Amino acid sequence: TGDDRKQVIDLFAQRKVWPHDALLESLIASIAGDATGNTTGDDTKKIRINLELKVKQAAERLLPRVAFRFADGPFRRAWVLKGTDPRVDSKNAKLQVMEIRLDQEWFAEDGRLVVVGSKSGKKQHASVKVSASHADAHAFRALPASLSSGGKAASQKSQPAIASRYPRYQLCDITLASVQTVLVRNERRHDTTRQDTTHQLTSQLCRQSFGFFSKSEYEQVRGCLAAAAAAVFHGKDPEAASAEALRGLESAMDASDAMDADDDADNDDMDADHDDVAGGTEDLSEDGSDEETEREFRNKPPPATERAVRFALTHNSLDLETLVLQSANVTDAMNPVDGEMEYDVFDGDTDGEDSDE
Repeated sequence: TGDDRKQVIDLFAQRKVWPHDALLESLIASIAGDATGNTTGDDTKKIRINLELKVKQAAERLLPRVAFRFADGPFRRAWVLKGTDPRVDSKNAKLQVMEIRLDQEWFAEDGRLVVVGSKSGKKQHASVKVSASHADAHAFRALPASLSSGGKAASQKSQPAIASRYPRYQLCDITLASVQTVLVRNERRHDTTRQDTTHQLTSQLCRQSFGFFSKSEYEQVRGCLAAAAAAVFHGKDPEAASAEALRGLESAMDASDAMDADDDADNDDMDADHDDVAGGTEDLSEDGSDEETEREFRNKPPPATERAVRFALTHNSLDLETLVLQSANVTDAMNPVDGEMEYDVFDGDTDGEDSDE
């Protein structure tokens, strides 16, 4: 109906990108209050069950008309309002969808979770909470439930819920402080970059592999999610686990930067020694070719500068500093990762399980 369409459009006005389960939950929540009214107990439960069924049926009919889904990339399988493109603005980084893999050892052959390393030597079904609720999964109160090929929750009243091997999370709904810390850093970095670059350059920063994140930021977020999911499985605190994971990843990155700095210092010392030797040595060749070769080596610009100048000769719309950063792969704008920016559009009606490989 017209009211159903308006409610869907209103949700897209609040958020440009919606995972399927989050969109359904928001629709149901927005309608449930008016539908249940002053009812209580079993009456409320019956009304809500009927309401959920009607909302799902309406969504299946309306969503393909007003929205589309990417088959891959940083907004994979999420609904996007037609006529909009979340890849053109780095402010949409928080709307990205990230998929992680849960440990295969956690799953029995029937797909149910097991107790790892039980004393009996047999795999026993673990009493880990699994939920089809988007809110519960993103607050890490439970592991996300798997979806069947028909798009319905695999869990029924007659059997326990089956956890997804490859859960997907929309970052803006993650409640972990560690993930929100990385999101804030990413936003500040883009705010700084946006002051010195054009809208065209900003749009090119969305890469198919990492979206608007750098590789290190992407690995930090994914590491936090994986640590939190493992904590849920083992009955530990997901907040503490993700914070510890972020500290470990930051320490590893700092150590790597320190090693790079030491290498640069060693290279500078070697260059200085080389200059001293070259300056105090006479040209032993008859035609001076060694001296000429040495001079050419010293005067040759580094690859980044050379590429930037070559690019500037044919494309002078950007300043030289930006071109140097691009050619040095600082922004990756000239070297997008993993193919073209145009992603395949997913137009199917199902939202089944699949891996990120």
